[in-house]
Amino acid sequence: MTLDDGSTVDLWPPAQIQTSAKTREDATYPLAPSLFFGVIHFAKNARDARGNAISPGTYNLRYELQPNDGNHLGTSPTRDFLLLVPTAADTNPAESYSFDQVIHLSEQVTGKKHPAVFNLVPADAQQFPSVVTDSGDHIILFFRVKTQSGELPLALVVKGTTEE
Repeated sequence: MTLDDGSTVDLWPPAQIQTSAKTREDATYPLAPSLFFGVIHFAKNARDARGNAISPGTYNLRYELQPNDGNHLGTSPTRDFLLLVPTAADTNPAESYSFDQVIHLSEQVTGKKHPAVFNLVPADAQQFPSVVTDSGDHIILFFRVKTQSGELPLALVVKGTTEE
């Protein structure tokens, strides 16, 4: 997809993802912690949901829920995020990581004590795939992924920041 500044973002989700039978508290999507969610490529410098600089390149995506604590209260419309992790440090898509391990891997992308995060929001689009700019100037990619029981509609904020 081409963004408003002319840069491109390419997303390659897995051929199929495994959904969880039990959704975690306040989760928008039925996904397991640290689930491998494919690969993303940024052709130019980008920014994550917190405004952290992301260098051009290819990264793996891992799913996690934002911590449900006072430090993160009200920072995002959902707790669902995809974290960027270096492809060289995450070579096995079937690998399952602890929350702390995924955070540590993602911190390698930002070079800070916070992971590189992209928010998943409710997939309320009428057409898939599609790209929409919302009232907050967030660019959202609406798409579907195959699951073991059908398809799961998703919405990924590929450009735009959340509250700190």
